[in-house]
Amino acid sequence: MLSISLNELVKVTGGEVLNNDKGNQTIARGVSIDSRTIKKGNLFVAISGERFDGHQFISEAAEKGAGVVIISQEKRKQMKKKELEGVPMVLVEDTKKALRKIASWHRNRFELPTVAVTGTNGKTTTKDMIAGVLSSKFKVLKSIKSYNNLIGVPLTLFELEKDTQVLILELGMSELGEIGILTKIAKPNIGVITNIGPAHLESMQSLESLSFWTT
Repeated sequence: MLSISLNELVKVTGGEVLNNDKGNQTIARGVSIDSRTIKKGNLFVAISGERFDGHQFISEAAEKGAGVVIISQEKRKQMKKKELEGVPMVLVEDTKKALRKIASWHRNRFELPTVAVTGTNGKTTTKDMIAGVLSSKFKVLKSIKSYNNLIGVPLTLFELEKDTQVLILELGMSELGEIGILTKIAKPNIGVITNIGPAHLESMQSLESLSFWTT
């Protein structure tokens, strides 16, 4: 599980600190992007999505004991003063990018065999099958559910522990370059491609383009 100090968060994300009453020794343990399930001491990263904006739930996260909150500089301008009080915060340009930077930092703390599974179909099943076989001998961490995108992969990486022996990730793609970003974060040394077919072509335009960016 991720454990990171406020000082380290600033260095990793390039952010700016607010409400630093306890100094840079504040430690956040674990990561949450959902105020409904946040645990005391967690790092809460306010993600802006299509349906929800985590910045609207910062007060709830603070009340539930968030150790540190990461918010975007742009959203800060729209927030009330009261919403910015009560918990140490790190201001960043883009909270999604910050999530990935922190995940990459945490991943770099571990040296272990890492399998990345991608393809048009069958990713989750293949990932689960590989994990099932290896779990008979090793302590395996596999992608949570089918978390395979720019948010899901980091959330899985945050669960890496000292005793994890093998990491198995599912990588998906909904836009050009996404696989490249995910592999830089995950650093797999074994790749599995289940198949490449005519799906997810909204932003890829053609099967040839999909094949190129998947490999």
